[in-house]
Amino acid sequence: MSKNTSRIMFDLKRKILILIFCGSIIIFIYQIALKYQLNLRSNSWYTGYYYQNSQDNDHQHYYGHRHDHGVSGGKGGVVKFEDGSHHSHDDTSVADKLKEKIKVLCWVMTSPDNHATKAVHILATWGKRCNKILFSTESNKDPNGLPLLVINTTSGRDHLTAKTMQTFDYLYRHHLNEFDWFLKADDDTYVVVENLRYFLSSQDPTEAIYFGHHFHMYMKQGYFSGGAGYTLSRAALKRFGERSSYVCKDDRGAEDVEIGLCMQSVGVATGDSRDALGRSRFHCFNPETHIQGSFPDWYYAYDKYGSKKGIETMSDYSISFHYIPVDQIYAFEFFLYHLRPYGIMSGLQELNIGPQKPSLQKTTVSNSVPKMDTVTSSSYGTSTLPPDLINAMGGGGDLEEDEYDKDEDGADEATTTTTMKMKLMRRRKRKTTNSAADGGGGGFQS
Repeated sequence: MSKNTSRIMFDLKRKILILIFCGSIIIFIYQIALKYQLNLRSNSWYTGYYYQNSQDNDHQHYYGHRHDHGVSGGKGGVVKFEDGSHHSHDDTSVADKLKEKIKVLCWVMTSPDNHATKAVHILATWGKRCNKILFSTESNKDPNGLPLLVINTTSGRDHLTAKTMQTFDYLYRHHLNEFDWFLKADDDTYVVVENLRYFLSSQDPTEAIYFGHHFHMYMKQGYFSGGAGYTLSRAALKRFGERSSYVCKDDRGAEDVEIGLCMQSVGVATGDSRDALGRSRFHCFNPETHIQGSFPDWYYAYDKYGSKKGIETMSDYSISFHYIPVDQIYAFEFFLYHLRPYGIMSGLQELNIGPQKPSLQKTTVSNSVPKMDTVTSSSYGTSTLPPDLINAMGGGGDLEEDEYDKDEDGADEATTTTTMKMKLMRRRKRKTTNSAADGGGGGFQS
């Protein structure tokens, strides 16, 4: 072999080695980038959102927009609303009866870093309306007196499945027969508990079913968004608690997906929580996102009912919203329970579809509100008391035992819908009159 040929072969081998070396570096960098991307999407790919970093007290939305919690988000920033003293004229008899009849245990997934920055504010607002509330966390170190449920698991988003599984196991062992329904929510979720009870008044807790914001991916019946919150019936919790040890995943994976797979495996059905007009009640984003329709791309493939946007797609009796920072939690509280448009009285509207059997069959949604008997008053507008509320409250006319239990002819009509509605309005009118007599200003407020 000539000297030139040897030199050519040497140069060729050197170039091949250089190419192999450079290719290996490129492949290595690509693998690191791919692994980083998969880690970022480990929650968003399945659940549709990024969980917040528990070390970061600023809330971060799925699209990276940050909201500073401000003063109300820090220690000692709890805002106290004096509901009773300022709104004694409100007639809460229907909501009070539903609270007695439909017992809901709420549990909120939180972390030690969020006890003073998030959990205390939930307890001060919507959490106080649950029949019982627990905060599932990894530490009992809390100076705020929170009702903590300490779970023996590692803190962090990679272990949310374990935290959820252990929490539901605890509820099964200790509270199964005390409550009808069991709501799971995040510490940046806002829940209108009265609307939750109203919806559940048309459902049967002895049926193995659960409800939430429905995603139709990864399994036959789909699953519910963890951030929007989901509600298990007593029968569903019983099936979950009695599962075989090998049926469900104990940890890792996306929490809401793994719970969905588990529920499907033990025979718990997904229910349709939309109202009679087909509008959503559980929402996995904040109100402005649903109103504007500024959804991320993945959402259009995940949402079971077509990613509709606008106020007209959101139920008047909406139950939950997600990605709510602390200052907005208090804004919700003010707008829902304190702000009143003067001269406008809102009556009760029937928007429930009816009980659902866990047969995995499709639910038919009507295009109109079911026809209801109404009572009209020139001063108080139109008021309706839905039949499912009457049934949930025992079917009787015991909202108020007074002289109005008899009609003008002496016939007892306390069990009729009309009489119950009339009693509600009379009670409201008497409260308003008494308030005016005491210097409370009177006024036709609801």
